[in-house]
Amino acid sequence: MRPLKCVYLFIFILYLSVRQNAAATSKDGTCATVAGVDETCKTLAEGEDDINLDFCVSTLKSDPRSASVDMHGLAVIATRQLLAHASSTESKIEEMMELEMDGKEKDAFGSCLDEYRDALDKLNDALDNLNSKLYDEAIALMEKVFDAGEICEEAFLEVQEGASPVASEDRNYGQLAGVALALAKSVE
Repeated sequence: MRPLKCVYLFIFILYLSVRQNAAATSKDGTCATVAGVDETCKTLAEGEDDINLDFCVSTLKSDPRSASVDMHGLAVIATRQLLAHASSTESKIEEMMELEMDGKEKDAFGSCLDEYRDALDKLNDALDNLNSKLYDEAIALMEKVFDAGEICEEAFLEVQEGASPVASEDRNYGQLAGVALALAKSVE
């Protein structure tokens, strides 16, 4: 009797092992693999004019999890970084609006604030969709707020010459948005 129980136990363990390997297979039938940040960013930069290779690599590598995730994971990381950046930019704009300034400058800051608030709402929804692997929905939301930084800069062109007080933040937002969107499209 005892050897028969061992055979059943062996078959059961083998069955569980096969099921676990099948569960680790992605929707296209290949095993999900860790995406190398350097190679991924190189591919993205070659395919998109607005993606800076060094910016992409340094941004993704700033999150230690990027070393051990697949393309989906990189898209989630980049979107989280974009969300964090939009949030800090929104806070900076709110602080600057509290300072004494003329009405036109306040209006420009108000336009920027509206753009970044809209971006935060849509990016939170996009992140939820990415986490649920609803890539088309996530991409559509990200595309709607892709140019929030540019719109903010345009609001200041009507008020003053040169760059806005948040030009650096707007530029970084645009670069982060490009990376996050390209990654989301690559796992679609």
